[in-house]
Amino acid sequence: MHRFVRVAAVGLIAAAFTLAGCSSGSAGTPAAGSSSADTSSTAPDASVAPTGGATATCKQLTFDQLQPLLKDPITQVEVMAFGLSGSGQECRFEAADKGVDVDVMVAGGSDGTAQYNSDVSEFASPAPLAGVGDKAMWDSNNESALFAAIKGDVYCSTSVDGENVPGVGALMDAANNTLRIGDKNWEIIASALATVCNRIYGSGNTTVDLSGLSTPPSTAP
Repeated sequence: MHRFVRVAAVGLIAAAFTLAGCSSGSAGTPAAGSSSADTSSTAPDASVAPTGGATATCKQLTFDQLQPLLKDPITQVEVMAFGLSGSGQECRFEAADKGVDVDVMVAGGSDGTAQYNSDVSEFASPAPLAGVGDKAMWDSNNESALFAAIKGDVYCSTSVDGENVPGVGALMDAANNTLRIGDKNWEIIASALATVCNRIYGSGNTTVDLSGLSTPPSTAP
């Protein structure tokens, strides 16, 4: 599953600084060039330096809240500035293999509105996703659970590679080892991912439910 080309590459800049072993900023001061990881089993540590988050934050989420979306145990989180001005946050909740993660992105104000519109414009088959924010759209009929939500001017999106979602491996096996697992299953996954945004918004369903995943009637190529 591809990830969006975002409005700004602030998070990528932050990642580059991290790889170089450099960081900037202090508590209470957003900094696009810093990133922090936590190794607790339940939540980002209180000592994690804030990075971005002036208009919206995702580092208040706990590991336990994200774990039902990932088949491997979450062991750390990387927090980066996100959005056009770097005032939002991107939180990557990662397993020991950093390529296995749940990626949460939030931004507020003009950044939030711009990011929401940008994401939806990139969807090949945009369709309403019920139960999250003031409005939300997901990329239906595209072997994807990608979605974008907004409440007021706060944008939120949560993404995960499909094969890393609990229960999807068996569906892929039935679909000749592909992600052609059916639009209904992708919508269930998108709705499960959206529960994370409901935690950000403080409203709506926050219980991850993947119990409806099932093998489609036909999985022929």
